[in-house]
Amino acid sequence: MRLHADVESRSHRQSRSASTPRAVAPPRTETTGPADARTIAALQRTAGNAAVARALRGPGDAPVQRAPRRSDSTDSVDSPALRAEVTFDREKKVLWDRVNEVHALSQNPGFRKAVAAFLEAVHADVRLAAGGETRTTEADHGVVDAIITGLQHPHVLGHRLQYRWYVRNQRNEGFHESLAARAQEAASHGSVWSKLGAAEPIERAQVGRAVVLESSVQGYLFNGLLFGLPNWSASPTLQALWKQLSQTYSRGLEGWVDAHVLEGRDDTSVLATIEWPELRQRIGRGVEGMNVVVYRPVRDPDRGVHDLEPVDMYQVRSDEDFAALPAVPGDQAWRDRQTAVDREQKTRLTDEVEPRETALDQLADSLEQLAATHGIAKEMFRFRLSETPANTPHATMDA
Repeated sequence: MRLHADVESRSHRQSRSASTPRAVAPPRTETTGPADARTIAALQRTAGNAAVARALRGPGDAPVQRAPRRSDSTDSVDSPALRAEVTFDREKKVLWDRVNEVHALSQNPGFRKAVAAFLEAVHADVRLAAGGETRTTEADHGVVDAIITGLQHPHVLGHRLQYRWYVRNQRNEGFHESLAARAQEAASHGSVWSKLGAAEPIERAQVGRAVVLESSVQGYLFNGLLFGLPNWSASPTLQALWKQLSQTYSRGLEGWVDAHVLEGRDDTSVLATIEWPELRQRIGRGVEGMNVVVYRPVRDPDRGVHDLEPVDMYQVRSDEDFAALPAVPGDQAWRDRQTAVDREQKTRLTDEVEPRETALDQLADSLEQLAATHGIAKEMFRFRLSETPANTPHATMDA
């Protein structure tokens, strides 16, 4: 979820992480600027699962696996207030189901109490909005702080670890003893994004050991949940929570951070207003810099949707570097294009990226069960990379 324009975009996702193995970076220059054709080609060759899947699938084939569409139980409800209540109850259950999957959180009374208080505060705003009120309740910062405290417990490290990885491995022997090392590794593969949705960075993350806010423990818990509100700003408590989630996630990253942006810099985005300022403060103190990969949306005439084509790369280590990034057009045509891309990427996330990860989890479970019947240790069948290099700078090249 993003604050300003980005938060509402993220908040509509139904759910929502280890960068792709990197090719050797091209020679680095001292200036920030666009990459030449050779560098762009290299990036495209390592663009991750998305490009590979599209190339193998072909324009007319179905995705690897499609998630069933969930019918909206509010469709037959005429009253806006009743629709909001039905949605709140449904998404409240989704949140508690996600919390209960993480044993360290489900067994933490303080965290559960904070989540319950958070839901009460948001519910009050839902009722106000459904009744046509423009006023809202005051943001409950104490509840938000308590939630963040629980998420950052040493047995959770929710700002640095993938939710799916955590849930899958939490019963393994020695799990808690290994968390700090795994979190350190994930933090060196961090990604942020602006205006193009989380599908691209999350899909890259799935083939390695990276983390993206929306796929982290703390981001996944709340991702896609508006609780019946018309938008994120209708609840100051929900807005305050996502600001804290973005800040703490950014503070946990190390080394070179990858940023995936649609057509350039948007000064109203969370990347510009929260994530980059947090990273900038730690340049030279844990963070080396930010690789900004600029994508251009290219409409596929056969499928009628946009493919995201990486066209430029920049190294950012100062405010001057950030200000030198190309700015998005910002006109109505761009906003319409960005809205379409965002909608398409939500569909891609729920229909392709997440089902593919679920299918891999199911396959791994099946192999472990089969191994158990033959007395083979389940560790023999874990899907993992033997080595995942940390993010490295995407240097520019002279022609």
